[in-house]
Amino acid sequence: MTGIPFEALEDADLVVGATYQGGRAGNAGDDPISKLFRVGKHGIGNQGGFRRSGSWERPNLVVLYTSKEDSDWPDSIDHTTGRLTYYGDNKTPGKDLLDTPRQGNRLLKAAFSELHAGSRVVSPFFVFEKAGSVDALVSATGKVKFAPFEDMEAEDYEIGLQDKLMGQVNLVLIGLDYLSDGGAFTLTTGVLDSDPIRQGTSASMVNGAINAFVAAAAIEMPRGQRINVVSPGVIEEAMEVYAPFFRGFEPVPAARAALAFAKSVEGAQTGRVYRVL
Repeated sequence: MTGIPFEALEDADLVVGATYQGGRAGNAGDDPISKLFRVGKHGIGNQGGFRRSGSWERPNLVVLYTSKEDSDWPDSIDHTTGRLTYYGDNKTPGKDLLDTPRQGNRLLKAAFSELHAGSRVVSPFFVFEKAGSVDALVSATGKVKFAPFEDMEAEDYEIGLQDKLMGQVNLVLIGLDYLSDGGAFTLTTGVLDSDPIRQGTSASMVNGAINAFVAAAAIEMPRGQRINVVSPGVIEEAMEVYAPFFRGFEPVPAARAALAFAKSVEGAQTGRVYRVL
């Protein structure tokens, strides 16, 4: 999950699948979509499922938003095919299809009319769905620089600090709003946090920092949320690549490492480093 904090929205890129965090002031200004689309003098507004810049007949762009919370009108997005099933903004039986306060169905009719008339220029549509709560968030990613210590520069260490360390820390910071009460974060480090190898100073440093972050964050997690970290040995299925660097290490089958993730997600402990060696 790519997460964009609320404070960075005005300069953020639009990324398929990214999560754009809303504000916490408790008012309409918390809306993240209006921050992303600063188009023209009036923008696109901060309310409603249909928003647009320009006229209804020929908008410059259209934004559709769905909370996916109406079970009678279940909007859905197939993330494999990109197909959107959207029920529009008229859900009153007997009412004219185009007679809606925000004129959303009128906008859709205009777009489809353009397509059926053979137009090759159609306004772009951007679709956003509300990020619902989840019971667990797991991160098993992040890169660091491997190189001899005497060759490492400050910018080489920055790779691991910004990618693996802050990538996982930011997952937690953003995920706090989306993780359910009592839910669990699970981060990932590795055996180099306690058993270093040559060329691995950055990996050892970052892994140790993540472990310390988890221990400290666990005592302040809100709403009964938990946080743990899994620190596996070199994975057996990856030994074809990593064997020259991990001489003398006993590899760990991925299936055994997976048990530690299951324990973190489904168990009751928090602030733990689960070492799988």
